[in-house]
Amino acid sequence: MESVKISLAFMPCEKVNAKIKGIKDMLKSLVGWYSSCNATGHITICEFETTEDQLEGIVAILREELNYEHAQYVYFNDYSVFQNGDSYTYYIAPTVQSRYYFNQRSAVVINALKGKFSLRSMSKEPHLSIGRRLEESMLKEAKNNLKQIDLDFFCDAVFVRVFNPVVKQYDIYTKIPFGGKVREVYPSGQLSFNF
Repeated sequence: MESVKISLAFMPCEKVNAKIKGIKDMLKSLVGWYSSCNATGHITICEFETTEDQLEGIVAILREELNYEHAQYVYFNDYSVFQNGDSYTYYIAPTVQSRYYFNQRSAVVINALKGKFSLRSMSKEPHLSIGRRLEESMLKEAKNNLKQIDLDFFCDAVFVRVFNPVVKQYDIYTKIPFGGKVREVYPSGQLSFNF
């Protein structure tokens, strides 16, 4: 069976993704084509390879685990940079509280799958990439023209995405919503009786 590349991610609503597309289009008009200029906004949790046969099993595992996760608004209020050798990633960073929220949800997903798959690209820095593999001159243009940002969206799901080799982007396979259930916790220790 042929292997497929999977990316698990949080994704903004259409309204926020339209803003991100506008930002990317503006940068593209300034610097020309760049890596990720056509990618839809997302916050990567992890990536791995599997087979098409295993996809529904992965979805079932995640549905069970995400039943106990709660949705909330997340906020992004700053631009920042990752450096990788002599190229750069310019991105939109979440607030401290939103970063914590993403990292907690990501840990649930990773813990559910790490014993079964060889996970990679597990980011401890949740972010919305604007441009990847930017040269220094491109980064300078991004910094000069993209200075203030204020985005928010209601994070209520994890998206399973499958790599499309034709367009070299990920297509959404399915959305797994957070269930908002409370785990049953039984008190430990000795029972007491009021006689």
